[in-house]
Amino acid sequence: MNITESNIYSIEDEMSVIKITGKDAASFLQGQFSNDIQELDGKNYQISSYSTNQGKVLGIFIILKIGDDYIMLITTQIADKIIDKLNMYKLASDVNVALDDNMSIYSTINDVKINAFDKNENFQIKYEDNFIILNNCHGQLLSYIYVTFEKDKGIKKVIENYQRSDFSIIRLVDMLKGIHHLNSYTFEKFIPQNLNMSAEMGINFKKGCYIGQEIIARTHYLGKVKKNIAVIEADNVFKNSDKINNQDNEVVGEVIDDIFSINKKINLYMIMIREVNRSDSIYINGNQVQLIDRKSTRLNSSHRCISYAVFCLK
Repeated sequence: MNITESNIYSIEDEMSVIKITGKDAASFLQGQFSNDIQELDGKNYQISSYSTNQGKVLGIFIILKIGDDYIMLITTQIADKIIDKLNMYKLASDVNVALDDNMSIYSTINDVKINAFDKNENFQIKYEDNFIILNNCHGQLLSYIYVTFEKDKGIKKVIENYQRSDFSIIRLVDMLKGIHHLNSYTFEKFIPQNLNMSAEMGINFKKGCYIGQEIIARTHYLGKVKKNIAVIEADNVFKNSDKINNQDNEVVGEVIDDIFSINKKINLYMIMIREVNRSDSIYINGNQVQLIDRKSTRLNSSHRCISYAVFCLK
């Protein structure tokens, strides 16, 4: 099956919606997150990050503005921790931060694009009666995120002719984009630049102060990032924290996320690896693995290929 020629959907039950309301919500979030909240105008969304004072990332998420309110789409594993952190800093501000259990998240891969969107234009949103559609297309992958205003309302008509996938489409597409949705293992473990956050995605270096800005800006202007994320394809089953060794058995990285399964078999993993070892032969638990070159197609076998733009399954 060529996934770019399919109509499939996923229920994103491993992601949660955090809603931020109150008259001080905009100014409060501007002092918390790495992207410029003031650029959200109800017609777009952002990838942003939230860090500690030491620059360690607490979360990477999707954020958008609906009227005067803001919603975040974030991994359920860390949602409560993010809410606790935000509530700790709001002090006397008129801000309310809480999970919104009335909203639900779905994601699709389509065989044709939604006409309202330019597939090459990132971060667009479109309003329907019962939900918001976010353009999450990437290369030849025509992918969209649906956020319903009321639990599951209106979505059945959208997906009635779609096949349900057994993996998270959001996480698949975002992995290919180089976006890591933090989990309990990676929570507060890396700085944004380790996780591919940059001026092109997730960090606005021209905005005012926010938590962790000093460390993040210093790394951008003066530092050198020694390790970064990459993606591997493997038939073996690994777990978060499994170490990556080079040919000299030196530890050069670790597994930080698995992405999806097809017929109960894990296929893709996100890893953190030292930059100087990206071209080395690398092994996990004695199994040699290969980095996926996200800029060109890499054939892994006669029946499966993956690239930054095309994804085919046997």
